[in-house]
Amino acid sequence: MQKSLKISQAKNRVAIQKIFAALIMTISLLFTICSTLKSIYFSTQGITGPFSSIFLTIQNSIYTIYAHTQFILNIWKYAPVIHLQTLIAYENLIFLLILVSGGIGRAIWDSASHLSKRIANTILKVEELKWEQELMGKGRSQKNFKADALQININLHEEEQWHKRPLGMFLIGTATIIIGQLLNLKFGFIKL
Repeated sequence: MQKSLKISQAKNRVAIQKIFAALIMTISLLFTICSTLKSIYFSTQGITGPFSSIFLTIQNSIYTIYAHTQFILNIWKYAPVIHLQTLIAYENLIFLLILVSGGIGRAIWDSASHLSKRIANTILKVEELKWEQELMGKGRSQKNFKADALQININLHEEEQWHKRPLGMFLIGTATIIIGQLLNLKFGFIKL
């Protein structure tokens, strides 16, 4: 069953979805960058050998970035450190969940963009119809009639509902699996 909205309501929906998606993607990107930099910093600690000066330069560069981005201190504090030795580590699953969250934000943005294009096309068609009626002389017979494009109903297709698209369903499923595994690791629901 398709849901129907007025164009004005659909425009509000697009704005809210884009703001929400941008917020999710921005936070996810910040966590991803901080987590990657922290992981590089901690994995290069204590390395000796011919490339130790390069690794020390990398560590100093990362510390400089950290020192100049204290306004996102909480993100630095909670960004997980990736452990390449154990793939099913708690921190790795948190990092994967952050990446999936960014994908969900992108799916929401894409569905809002698709709806925005449909709204623009519908408004354009209404305006063209008004011009056509004016040119054909039909507009004069209905002096008080003024078609308001924002009051026209528009049906929502599955493309505009991100959670019904294949990518959206995949990302929700992946997030559910990751959260389940995190709960299992945190509370030990299943003993392997």
